Amino acid sequence: MDILKELRRLSSTIGNTELSSKVAARIDSLAAIMVDDKIKFDYYCYKGREAKEHGNYNMSEHWYLMNEQYVQQLEDEYVGAEKYLYYFYLRDLFIT
Repeated sequence: MDILKELRRLSSTIGNTELSSKVAARIDSLAAIMVDDKIKFDYYCYKGREAKEHGNYNMSEHWYLMNEQYVQQLEDEYVGAEKYLYYFYLRDLFIT
């Protein structure tokens, strides 16, 4: 997935919007069928930050909320940062 992200970044940088759109669609499809919830969480946070940077706050909220089910299934004893990051990104978005 990192290779596709880099390819998308490079195609956007050089102005190849057609390739950039195709790669973005492939990445979205890949993320949707992923079995690893942690990778999905990271990807949805990435997409939320990207949308926020472009001023698309509704889409940013949509991407962040895609993580809601994952965060809710984490147990209270879980020591990872996902719960914190989930609420942090949403709070930061609403403050903006």
